[in-house]
Amino acid sequence: MPFHDRPVFPRGFRCASRNVGLKPTAKDLALFVSDVDAAAAAVFTRNKFPGAPVLLGRETIKGGTLRAIFANSKVSNVATGAVGLENARRMAALERTAFLTRELIDLLVELQASDDVTLTDTVRDRLAHAIRESADLIATPLGDPGASDRFRGASEALAEYQSALGTPTAGRRTELAAGAAVELCLRRIIDVTRPFV
Repeated sequence: MPFHDRPVFPRGFRCASRNVGLKPTAKDLALFVSDVDAAAAAVFTRNKFPGAPVLLGRETIKGGTLRAIFANSKVSNVATGAVGLENARRMAALERTAFLTRELIDLLVELQASDDVTLTDTVRDRLAHAIRESADLIATPLGDPGASDRFRGASEALAEYQSALGTPTAGRRTELAAGAAVELCLRRIIDVTRPFV
């Protein structure tokens, strides 16, 4: 296969790349993704001064599974200290948020397709509000003084959605399952941001 041909990936793996400004025009950031958690191993530099992504990678790989990796070119990410490690952790959290967002979209499509009578206009409005608040939280820049208020706002909006959804009772359990799955997914998205607030 010539070097510039489109790569062929095993079933269940994908890759996306784009220019994010590290290089003038060439693609400089790639995301490699597995559709499911995959067994993983890695080899790291033995350099005495590894960059923050290497330090974080060594921690992450101990679990033996990965779902995705980011790779950038041009910037070595070394000698960045605590800020670099914080940025690497935030990048990992954003990666996790991307997966959870995809899961949320799938759940919302499933919820929309169902004829669930528990999804009153109030429930739908509270869900839309919780999603907006969560999106605002995710978009919060690192170090923003309003981050804790956004976290609180997203958590409160999610609690309002959960309250509007109601409590499962005999006979209503299956009707609430999709709505509860959406609530759990949103909770996981909010929780990913917790270390950065």
